[in-house]
Parts: sequence; structure tokens; C-alpha cells
Amino acid sequence: MKIRNKIIAGYLVVSVLVLAVAISAAYGFNSIKSSFQLITDQSEAKIIYLREIQFYFTGQANDERGFLLTTGPEFRQEITQKADNIKKRITLIQGLIDNNEHAELLKKIDDAHSRFTQINYKVIDLYNGGQAEAAKKLSFGEGRSTRKDLETSFNQLVKLTEEDIAHKKQSAQNTVDRLLLFIALVSISVIVIGIGIGIYLARSITKPINTITDHINQGDIGFAATVTVNDEVGLLVKAFEKLNSVLRHMVADIQSHSEQVAASSQELTATAEQSSLAASQVAAGVEQIAHQTEQQNSFAQ
Repeated sequence: MKIRNKIIAGYLVVSVLVLAVAISAAYGFNSIKSSFQLITDQSEAKIIYLREIQFYFTGQANDERGFLLTTGPEFRQEITQKADNIKKRITLIQGLIDNNEHAELLKKIDDAHSRFTQINYKVIDLYNGGQAEAAKKLSFGEGRSTRKDLETSFNQLVKLTEEDIAHKKQSAQNTVDRLLLFIALVSISVIVIGIGIGIYLARSITKPINTITDHINQGDIGFAATVTVNDEVGLLVKAFEKLNSVLRHMVADIQSHSEQVAASSQELTATAEQSSLAASQVAAGVEQIAHQTEQQNSFAQ
């Protein structure tokens, strides 16, 4: 693989990892945002409905007391309207509850409210029937007790709802924290992978070149480089290997010719020595002849 292709491949790997992290983060945050928005909407709706129930119930209780004070006929209709509004809110809350304990409390509220409404009607009927004392006794006795039971259950439901909202918000925050931790870990992994790819590319480029440089600096032309890659560095190593082969052949030829020259020099030296010996022998012969000639001349005299 060419160096350019390696760099492009490494860049693509890192880019894909970064893109995957970005997509995961976006998806996670969108999911958390949707969940948190749903929790917020449902929680706000439940709290609003509960506050409205409290408002209508207070008004309904006041309508009963107002009737006892003024005996106005309009209070029965007001009680009916407020009771209907409370029933509607209870039905709406039932669709938002996902907890059995909350559902049981809401049922207690519904039952207590139904009893309280019947007491309201009975108080009005007793009072209109001329039994004012019985009506007041029912209102301040069973009516007050039922109202307290309803308020107790209502306050418990409000408290549990607020605690549930806080718990769900904390769960959402914990999910965000885990997602941030995941993103941080993946980001660190991407950085490590990127560094690893960079180191690999750097080593794949510099290692063969450093190997050749070390041998050249040591004057070693007999080394054989091992090429395992087909990129530009591999081609460079092969070119150096080819040059190295040529140099080895040149050195071998020079050594061969040097040996031949040395052999010729030895032959010339031997020939020169033989010539010198022959010259010495000739000189000795000439000297001997001269000596004999002198002797003959001496005898002749």
C-alpha cells in the first residue's frame, strides 16, 4: 500500500470513529432530551391537575358552607360543576400514573371525593327538608372527617409525585453523566488509535530508511535489506539494494583485478631476480675468463 493510501486510510479510520462518536452523542442526547421533556411535561401536567383538584375541592367545600349560611339554591349546581371538574382531573391523572402506590392513593382520593359529594347533596337535602341541625351535624361530622381523609391522601399523592419527579430527573441526569463518560472514554480511545496509527505510519517510513542509513554509515555494503512493504519506502529500499548489489560486484571485480595485478607483480619480481642471478653468473664467467687470460699472458712471458 502506498504511503498516501496509508495516510488516507488512517484518516478515514479516525474520521469514522469521530463520526460514530458524534452520532452516538447526538442520538444519546436527543433520547435523553425527549425522555426529560416527556418527564417534565407529564410531571407538570400531574402537578397542575392535582393543584386544580385541590382548588376545586376547596371551592366545593366552601359551597357547602355557603349553602348552610345562605341556603342559596345555586350552590347545588356549583357543587355539581366542581365535582365534575374534579372527576375529569382524576381521569386525566390516571392516564399519567405509572406507579401502583400513586394509583392506590388516587383511588382513595376518588372514593373519598365521591363520598364527600354525596354528603354535600345529603346536607342540602336535609337542610331543605327542614332538618337544619341534622344537616349541620352531618357536615361538621362525617363531612369534615371525609374531607380530612381526602386531604391526607391528596397531600401524600402530591408528595410522592414530587419525589417521583425528582427521582426521574436525577435518573435523567445520571444518564447524561454516563453518556458524557462514554463519550470521554470513546474520545480518548479515538485519540489513542490516532496516535497508534501515526506511530505505525512513522515507523513504517523511518525504520527501513534508518536500517539502510546505519549500514551505510558503518561502511557495510554487504548487507541485504528485507523489504516487506510495497510503498515508496519499499521501492527506495529496493533501489538501495540494487545499488548495493552493483557496488558489491564492482568491489568483487576490483578485488579480482587487484589479485591479478599482484600475481603479475610477483612474476615480474621473480623474473627480475632470475635476470639478476644470470647477470651475476655472466659477470663471474667474464671475470674467470679474464683471470685465465691473465694467467696465459703470464706464462707466455
